[in-house]
Amino acid sequence: MIYFIGKKVDFNGVENSTLEYLREYFKDKSEIGFDTETEGFDVFTDKLLSYQLGNRVHQFVIDASIYPIELIKDLLEEKELLIHNAKFDLKFLYHQNIFPKKIWDTYLGECVIYKGDKTVRKSLEAAVHRYFNYGLTKSSRGLIFREGFTKRVIEYCAEDTTYLPDLKEVQWNRLNKLELLNSMALENLFVKVLTYIEYSGIFVDKKLWAKKVLQDTELRDKSIIELNNWLIDNNIDQYIDTQLDLFNTDIHTTISWSSPKQVVELFNKLGINTKVKDDKTGELKDSVEAPVLEKQKDKSPIIPIYLKYKKYEKILSTYGDTLYSKINPVTGRIHTQFNQIMTTGRMSSGGKLGDKETINLQNIPALPDKKDRVEGKIYERDCFTCEPGNVLVNADYSGQEQVIFANWTLDPDILEFYRKDLGDMHSYVASKIFPHLKDVPLKEIKVKYKDDRQKAKSAGFAIIFGGDGSTLSENLNISKEEGDEIYNSYFKAFPGVNNYFKKATKQALRDGYILFNSISKSKLFIHFFSIYKDLESKVYHAGFWETYRNEKELDSDLYKNDLKPLVSTYFKLRGKISRLALNAPIQGSAAEISKLAGIYMFEYIMNNNLFNIVKFSDIIHDEVLLECPREIGETIAKMVGDCMCRAGNVYCKVIPLKAETQICEFWNH
Repeated sequence: MIYFIGKKVDFNGVENSTLEYLREYFKDKSEIGFDTETEGFDVFTDKLLSYQLGNRVHQFVIDASIYPIELIKDLLEEKELLIHNAKFDLKFLYHQNIFPKKIWDTYLGECVIYKGDKTVRKSLEAAVHRYFNYGLTKSSRGLIFREGFTKRVIEYCAEDTTYLPDLKEVQWNRLNKLELLNSMALENLFVKVLTYIEYSGIFVDKKLWAKKVLQDTELRDKSIIELNNWLIDNNIDQYIDTQLDLFNTDIHTTISWSSPKQVVELFNKLGINTKVKDDKTGELKDSVEAPVLEKQKDKSPIIPIYLKYKKYEKILSTYGDTLYSKINPVTGRIHTQFNQIMTTGRMSSGGKLGDKETINLQNIPALPDKKDRVEGKIYERDCFTCEPGNVLVNADYSGQEQVIFANWTLDPDILEFYRKDLGDMHSYVASKIFPHLKDVPLKEIKVKYKDDRQKAKSAGFAIIFGGDGSTLSENLNISKEEGDEIYNSYFKAFPGVNNYFKKATKQALRDGYILFNSISKSKLFIHFFSIYKDLESKVYHAGFWETYRNEKELDSDLYKNDLKPLVSTYFKLRGKISRLALNAPIQGSAAEISKLAGIYMFEYIMNNNLFNIVKFSDIIHDEVLLECPREIGETIAKMVGDCMCRAGNVYCKVIPLKAETQICEFWNH
C-alpha cells in the first residue's frame, strides 16, 4: 500500500497518512528501504523535496516542505537503512545532522558481487529486473518539479523503496555463498566515510591560484616562443611564414602547437617515431603524448621543449581558470565525487555529476622533492590550503604496496630487508639482482649506481603490477633482452615472489576469480572466464597441437583463419588473468586498508562530536588529508597516524605498515 504524508490527496491506490502511523508501522522492523527526491545534486544549494520509507508491503512518501526530515531523525539513526547508491542520500541526511548507524547500500552490493565485470549494469532498475524480472517505472522521473505530488509522481517515489528489502535478502544470500559478507560490511561502513569526504570538500586559496594560472600561462607562452624559434633557427621552411607584414618584419611560423596532427607531421619529418599501440584496438596510432616522446628526447632538441609546452598546456586545460567554477558558492570549497569500487577495489575521483564535470582530487600533482622545487614557483598543491584558524593534517603510508607485497609473498630476503630496516628498498633490490653490486653498501648504490637503482626500482614496481621483461624494456627504454634479463634476475633473487605468483595465478585460472586476501575475502571476478575455459578445452583437446603444427607448416587457411586466432586469443586471455592475479590482490588489499583507516578516523570524529569541525578533505589511495582547528592539530595528527597503523595491522601480520603524518598550512606532499 502507498501512503502519502503531506497535503491531503485523493488518488485511487494512495492513502493519506501521518508520521505517527509511519512510526508505528516501522517500530518493530529492523530495516527500512529509504530514498529521496531532491532539486539537484548539490546538498548546499538544492532542496530536499521528498523522502520515502518502505518495503514490499507498505511505502510512505513524505512531502519534505511540510514535514522536515529531522522529525524522524531518531528512526533513521536507529534502524538499518537500505539505500541504492547511499552516498547521494546520506549527504542530504548529514546536512540535517542525521547520522544513520547502519547502512546497506544495494548499489555497493552489486559492485561487490560483480566486481570486475563492467558489462553488468548496477542501477536499481537493472538489479530489480535481474533478480525479480520486474521493470521499475522510470517514466515519471523528474516530474516532481513540474507536477508536484501527482498520483504518478507519488507512485514513482514509492516504487524505489519497494524492492530494497528483498534486494538486500538476495544480495545477502549471494554474498554469503561467495564468502563476501566481510567485504560488503567494509564497503557499507566506508560509504559513510566517503559521503563525509564529499560533504567536507577541500579549501583553495583563490588569489594564489590566480597567480599560478598567470604563471603557467606565461611559461606555456614562453615555450611556444622557444618552439617557434627552434623552427626558424633550424630553417624548417615548411612551417615558416615567408609573407612579411609591411609594418612588422618579425618572422612567424604557421604551425599550431595545440594540433597533434600538425605536430605529428613535423616530428615524422624530423625522424621522430610517433607510433604507439592503441590499448583498445591493438592497432598502431600516432601520438605526441609524453610517454611516447620521453624515450626519444635525445633524438632532437625540440622534444624537451615540446614536452615542456605540453606540460603547461595540460595543466591549464585540466585546471586553469576552470577550477573557479568548481568552488561551491555556499561553502567556498571544492566538493568532488568518488567512485567507491573500481575493478581492483580502488577508488576513483571526478567525472560527471548530472550535467557538471567534477574535479579529480586524486590526480592533483604531488609536490616535487624540496631539492627539486624552483624558488618562487607556485605548484598546484601550494594552493590547496585551509580556512582561517585551521591547519591541514596530511598522512600517507610508507611504501604501502611494497609492504603488502612483502606480507603476501613472505620472501625471506624481502622480509629480512624490513626486519633489519636496511633503508632504501630499490638499492637493496639492485644489490640482489646485479652481481657487480653484491658487496656494495646500499648507501653507495643510491649515490654511485643510480642507473642500476632505477632499473631495480622499475623492476620492483612492474613485477608487483604484473609486468614482465617487455614492460621493463618499454619503461626503461632498454632492449627486450636486457628487460628479460632483469626480470629473470629478480625472480631468481627472490624465489618467494615467484612461488607466490605461481600460487596466485593457479588459483585464478582454476576458480575464475582472484582472491585479494584472507581477511575480507574480497574477489575480482573474471567476467570472460567462461570464454577462456571454452578456448582451453579446445586447445588441450586430444590431437589439437599436432593438427596445429601440421597446418602451420602448410600455412593453410585453417591455420590462418581458425587455429592461429584461437591460440592467440587463448594465450592473451590467460596472460590477462595472470597479470590481474599478480596485481589485483596488492592493489585491492591496499585499497581496503585505506578504507578501514578512514572508517576508524570517521568513528573518532563522530564519537567526539567533531562533525564539520574536523573535515575529511581528501583520500588519495594511500594518502589522507584532513582539516581541523589549529588548537587540536596535534591531537588529530596522532589520531590519524594511530588509525592508519591500526588498519594496517589488521592485514599486515608479519611486516607492520607504518604511516607518516605532518601538520601543515598547505597540501605539503
